[in-house]
This record gives sequence, structure tokens and C-alpha cells, in this order.
Amino acid sequence: LIQNRSRGTELIAQRGEWSGVMKGLALGSKAATRGTLLVARSRRSSAAAAPRVSALEVSCKAKQGQELNGKWCRITGKTANNGYSVSHSHVRTKRLQHVNLHVKRVYWPRGNRWVKLRLSAKGMKTVEKNGIEAAAKQAGIDLWKLPFQLDESEARKQWKKQQKEDGNVQLHGRVLPKDKRKMVNLEKLAKSDHPLAAECNALLSKLTLTGDAKEDSKLLNLRKLSESDHELAREAKDVLDRSMQLGPVLSEKHRQKKYAEAHGYKL
Repeated sequence: LIQNRSRGTELIAQRGEWSGVMKGLALGSKAATRGTLLVARSRRSSAAAAPRVSALEVSCKAKQGQELNGKWCRITGKTANNGYSVSHSHVRTKRLQHVNLHVKRVYWPRGNRWVKLRLSAKGMKTVEKNGIEAAAKQAGIDLWKLPFQLDESEARKQWKKQQKEDGNVQLHGRVLPKDKRKMVNLEKLAKSDHPLAAECNALLSKLTLTGDAKEDSKLLNLRKLSESDHELAREAKDVLDRSMQLGPVLSEKHRQKKYAEAHGYKL
């Protein structure tokens, strides 16, 4: 009897609470409206306290990196396509249809350099149509951060022209290695700023040329003159030996000077 009475009292209390809430809502009492306002404020405060979740950044693949690895076009962002290999019996095997990619050197006039890019056939057409700078800007590529090769200076072009005239150029425009084309011409050594220019000038004044172009070229070549049976062969050999010893030192100094001029620092 006691248990039944307690259960009955609980049910009556619950019914009374619900009836009070329903009456408040129906009559639009101040207490009910205050409760709804408090709930709304608590929800706003909880929303303000929670960290704001930003939307996912979806960008073109060309904007994600400047590296050359990865099978996608840096200008258009093209990647491999899903496809099938269909046999004669119509058996379909899944495969990837890769992009026609090539690593290309493109000349950038404003940067005065050749930049290296991995491009598709469509990307090459885009670069050819719009220009490298406009295409890179549209794709979000920083051309200053790409692997590059500086354009040839005027001095380099003049040097190549001189090497071609001297016959030091092989097939396809390749210049002979440095150890095979060290300065051994007496006339050039005498006119240059080489430390042995005075000795070469003195040796050249003693040398009598024949007038034959082929014979004169042999006489003016220090190496050939030192190996011949000419009366000045011994002096030519001494000058040649000293020139070979000074050669690596002078080339290293020239290399350091060239890098200093290119990168703007003092030795």
C-alpha cells in the first residue's frame, strides 16, 4: 500500500508540473517568455565561445607547389583520368589515362632567365598564346622560385663567337673542354692581361713568321712550338709550363669574380 501511494504521488506531481508549463505557454506568461529568452542567450553564448570552423580551401593544384615531381600540369592543373582497357572480348580493366607531360625550359624575358616547368600539351599552348608571365599569374606560380638558368651575357656570346672562329667548337655547337683549349696562342697572350703577357710579347718579337697561314698557326701555338725543333722551342716550353701552372689559379680567380658580379657581393 505504501509503495502504491508513493507512485501515485509522483504521477500527480509530474502531471501538475506539465499542466503548469502548458498553462504558461498558452497564456504567454512572463516566466515562460523569460525562459525562452534565457535559452536563446545561452545558445548564442555557446555558439560564440565555440571555435569558428573555416571552410575547406579548394585551390588549383598548380598553386600548391613549385616542384617538378608529380604527374600534373603546373599551368592547367591537369591530372590523370580514370579509364578502362577494353579487350577484344570486352573485358574492362581499370587503368589511368596519364597526362602528356614534358619538363620544358621556358624563357622569361623580365627575369632574363630560362625557367623549368612541367607542362602538358595544353599548358604549352597556353604559354605560347598568353605568355609565360600571364599564364603563371593565372595558375598562381611564383616564377622567381622556379629552378632556372640565367640567360647568356653579351660577354658569353662574344666568347662563343670567338671560339667558333678559332675552331674550338665541335658538332652541334659544343665547345671543347677547358683543358683542351687553354690559351696557347702567342698573339692573344701578348695582348691579354695575363701575368706572362710581357714574356709572350718578347717571344713573339723574336719569332719570324713565314707568311703561310698553316705554318704560322703552328708557330704561334705555344704547345706546338715547344714540341717542334725550332730554335725558340726551349723558351716556348718554359713559358708554356709557367702558363699551365698559373692557369688553375687564374681560372679560379675569374670564377670568383664572375660569381661576385652575378650575385652582387664584393670579394
